[in-house]
Amino acid sequence: MSSKILQGKWVVEWSEIQQQFHVDTLETTLKRNLQAFINDRPSQYVILCIADSQDQAHELCSEIKAVKYGDQSEL
Repeated sequence: MSSKILQGKWVVEWSEIQQQFHVDTLETTLKRNLQAFINDRPSQYVILCIADSQDQAHELCSEIKAVKYGDQSEL
């Protein structure tokens, strides 16, 4: 599933089970989701957004947390 489109992209995910954010590469996330689908396993993560870098993904986590838990004007 490797593609130039996926390279360098990061995702911010939310885990309902863990009640926390998770940051990973888009490629890894899609591979994990595909394997879960193939093996009839539920995925606990919901993709919230896609970022151009790991740093940007963490910044987006902070912005999303601010909206969810505090300052609603952040987004």
